[in-house]
Amino acid sequence: MRGLLSGTRERAPDMIGIFDSGIGGLLVLRALQRQFPGADFLYLGDTAGGPYETKSPELVAARTADGLTYLADSGAGLLVVADHGAAACLTADIRRRFSVPLLDILKDGVVPGVKARDPKALGLMGPVVVETAGAHVAALRRALPEARIYSAAAPLLFPLIEAGWVKKPETAMIVKKYLHFFKLRQIDTLVLGSNHCSLLAPLIRKKIGKRVTVMDPAPVLAR
Repeated sequence: MRGLLSGTRERAPDMIGIFDSGIGGLLVLRALQRQFPGADFLYLGDTAGGPYETKSPELVAARTADGLTYLADSGAGLLVVADHGAAACLTADIRRRFSVPLLDILKDGVVPGVKARDPKALGLMGPVVVETAGAHVAALRRALPEARIYSAAAPLLFPLIEAGWVKKPETAMIVKKYLHFFKLRQIDTLVLGSNHCSLLAPLIRKKIGKRVTVMDPAPVLAR
């Protein structure tokens, strides 16, 4: 898949391989196409093994390793893990298997994104596997040792989004319910710990209020 947009500022590898648990990583693909319109992209969505929302970290790690191996064997000169659950379950052993650069939405999206904002009270909303793996919170604590960090899973959002209920009033009601947890803790920044949540970014911004910055890590990863 060749990007068609213009305005690149850097040279990209001849092929960028993107791994995701399904189609949510297409948001990352779109951001990368804007950054590198001359690059070829190979996108692998693990629809056979996904969604990863409630899978064990060990299973997610194994599926991710297999997917990245396929992309590397197919000639990708840069590997990108677009899925938050997959990124949360990446291990040092998996990283060592590949001779090409490997970027992921946690280390290269979430962390630099929040460091640039230097929040005092940070919220993280994502799937159960992100909460279970704990890698996001651990990385955020290392990056922002002085900040208060709160994390909560939002499992009901994912089947609603996959069913096409992005604009349904029921979805808005559930989003409001999940955000109440963060409002009580008076956060100033909310990190979207899932590409599914990024699809709801306009609704989340409306419900959380203007005082809270809602951060989508995908454009940060692309940069």
